[in-house]
Amino acid sequence: MELAQLAAYAEKKYGMHEQHKWAEFPGFSVLAEPSTGKWVALLMRQWDFDLGIEIQKCDIKCGMQAVALFREPYVSGPFRMKGEKWVGISFGQETREEVVCHLLDLAVAAEQSRGYAIVLEETPSADEGVYHDTPLALRAEGRRPEQEPRRKQHPLHRQEAQRILRNVPERQPIPGNAPERQPIFRDVPDRILEMMHLYEYGSNSYENKSRNFYRQGKFMEDYEDDAPWDGSFHQYFPTYHDLNIRLLRGYFSWRTQVRKGHYHPIAVSLSYLYVYELLCGIGTAGPSDTLTKLQEFETGFLDAGYGDEGMRRNLRRWMLEYAVLHDVPPETTIQYADPAAAEQDTALAILKAPGGCTDEALFEAICRFAGKKLAASPVIARDEARGKQMFAALWRSQAGQLFEACFGKPVSFPWHPLANAVYWEEETQRDREYCLNASRSYCRFQGSWTEKRYNSLFFNLDRFRALWHATDVFLRRYYKTSHYLKEKPEEAWARPLIEAVVAAQEKEAALAARPKIEIDLSGLDRIRRNALATQSSLLTPEEMEQGTPDRTITSAGIRSEAQQPGDAFVGNGTQQPPAAVEKDMQKPPAAVDKDMQKPTVTEDNDIQQESAGSPDKAGVFPGLDEVHHRILYLLLDGEPVSGLIREKHLLPSIVADTINEALSDEIGDIVVECNDGALALIEDYREDILKILKKD
Repeated sequence: MELAQLAAYAEKKYGMHEQHKWAEFPGFSVLAEPSTGKWVALLMRQWDFDLGIEIQKCDIKCGMQAVALFREPYVSGPFRMKGEKWVGISFGQETREEVVCHLLDLAVAAEQSRGYAIVLEETPSADEGVYHDTPLALRAEGRRPEQEPRRKQHPLHRQEAQRILRNVPERQPIPGNAPERQPIFRDVPDRILEMMHLYEYGSNSYENKSRNFYRQGKFMEDYEDDAPWDGSFHQYFPTYHDLNIRLLRGYFSWRTQVRKGHYHPIAVSLSYLYVYELLCGIGTAGPSDTLTKLQEFETGFLDAGYGDEGMRRNLRRWMLEYAVLHDVPPETTIQYADPAAAEQDTALAILKAPGGCTDEALFEAICRFAGKKLAASPVIARDEARGKQMFAALWRSQAGQLFEACFGKPVSFPWHPLANAVYWEEETQRDREYCLNASRSYCRFQGSWTEKRYNSLFFNLDRFRALWHATDVFLRRYYKTSHYLKEKPEEAWARPLIEAVVAAQEKEAALAARPKIEIDLSGLDRIRRNALATQSSLLTPEEMEQGTPDRTITSAGIRSEAQQPGDAFVGNGTQQPPAAVEKDMQKPPAAVDKDMQKPTVTEDNDIQQESAGSPDKAGVFPGLDEVHHRILYLLLDGEPVSGLIREKHLLPSIVADTINEALSDEIGDIVVECNDGALALIEDYREDILKILKKD
C-alpha cells in the first residue's frame, strides 16, 4: 500500500484533502477532520538517496491500543507526533490496506461529535426563495455580542440520512430515485423487513455492531433467496445494516448457492459476510462444522481465484484463533497456524529438548537459526551422516547452558482473537490455558487473553551463529576438507567446547569399531560328547589292558576317574588346587627381569636380542606380552611382521586389536590397522608412541 491510496480513501469517504502546510517540507502533508479541523493523520514522504527509493510513513491519531490490537510489523510508535494518541505506519508491500484504512476510521470517529440529527424530510416553507435582510447585531460598548448561530449540519450527516433513506423498504417509489432502481423496492420479502427492524440503534461501537450482526444473522440463518446481483461493493467490516435491499437479496441468493456447494463470483466485501456468519456460528452445527465449512470456502472460493491473498491471510488467522477459543484439539489447530511460525516453534522445541530427536531433525533445527550456509559446509559434503552427528552432539552437550542464553524465555503478550472480524458470542468464556505446542500457549485470565511465546526480539542469534561458525572452522581443519575458514578472536570461547565433544565422539567411534566376539554356549554339550568319543578312539590296546583310569570331560577340561568324589571343585567346575599349589598361587608374581633386551631384526628377518646393557622395553605397556611388544617395535622400525605372526600362529586382526586396546589409555585411538591380513602403523601416532617409550 502507498500513501496515495490512503489519501484517496480519506477523500472519497470523508471529503478530506491533503493539506501541504510547509513549503520548505513538500513531502509532509496533513489530513484533518472536516468538521473540527483537527489533524487525524500526518503523511511523510522522504527520498532515500542511498537506496534510490521513496520512503513513505504516516502518523495516525487512533490511539496506541491499535498497536496491541493489530500487532502488525508495520504498526509502531509515532515517527513525528508525540503522545499516546498517535501511532506510526510504515508503507510497503506488506502494508495491508484494510488495516490502515480502519485505523483512519478510528481516528476520524474519535474526532467527530457523537450525536447528530438526521432529517429524513424537509418541507419547504412558504417564503422559501424570498430574500430577507438579516439584521446585524450591533456591539455596544460593554456588551457581549450575541451568540453565534449553530454550526450547519455536516455534509457527512446528510449523506448518512440519504443512505438510511435508500434502505427504507417503501413499496412506493421514492422521489428522486432513478427509474431503473425503483423495482428493487417492490415486493420486498417480509423476512428481510423483519430483520431490518431487529437492528437496535445505539452507540457506534464495535461491540454494538457485532451484537446486531449476530442477532440479525441468527434470525436469517435458514433464509434463502433467488435475486442474483453482480455489482461492485466495497466496505470494511461489512454487516447487514450496511447493505441496501438490492445487496441484501443478492447476498442471500449467493449464500443459498454456496450452501449447496456452488461457488460463484461476488464482491469480496460481501463474501466476508459469509465468513463472519460462520465465525459467529450462524448456519453451523458446532466448532468442528465451522472449521470444515471455512476450509470448504477457502477451497471453493479462494482457490478458484474469486478472492484475494489478503482474505486468505485473514481466513487462516481466524481459523487458528477460532480453534483456540473453542478448545479444538491442538493437533487439529496447528494446521491453521502460519507455516513460518509453526516451523520456528518446532525448531525451538527441538533445540530446547534435543535428547529425543534424531541427528537429522536436530541439524535442521540448528540450520533454521544458524543460516543455510551451515548445511553447505564441506564437513557435511564429505560425510553427511558423520558431519550432522558432530554438530548434533555439540548442541546436545551444551543445550542446557546455551538455549536460554541464545533464545531467552517465553514472553506473554496481549492477544486479541478475532479482533479484525465481526464476531460475537452469547456465552462468556471461562478462564483457561491452551497449549498449542511446546513453544506457544494461550491463556485467558479475568476476561483477557495473552499469548505466551518466544519472541525474536529477545533472540541472541549472534552468539548462536558464532558457536556454529567456530565449529565449522574447527571441523574443516580436523577432517582436512580444504576450504578452510579464518578463526575469529571473539569466538575463542567456543573452542574448548568443540574440542571436548570431538574427542568424546572419536573415542566412542573407536570403541564401536572394535570387533565383538560372541561365544555360543548352546553347543557345549555337543563338544563334550565329541571330546569323549575322540578320547576313547585315542586309547591304545595296552592302555585299555592296563586299566588306565578313564578320564571324563568337564566344562573346564579333562578330569581323571581316580579323583575322589570328595575332592572340592570351584564354582565353574574346575578342580580346587592342592594346598601347595594354592600357596604358590598366593605368592606375588615375579618381577620382570630388568635385563630383558629389546628384540631386533637382522637382514635375514631373524629375531635377535640386543646387548645385555639395553633397557627393558617389553614391560612398557602392561597389556602386551613379549611377542606383541616385538611386533610393535618392528612396526615402529618399519620392518615386516608377517613372518613373526605366522611363526607364533597368531591372527593379524587379533594382534591389531590387542595392541590397540593396550594403547587406548595412552593414545585414545587405534594405532595399528589390519587390512587384508597386513598390519600397518598409523603414522600420525608414531611420535606419540616413541615419546611414551622414551619416557619409560
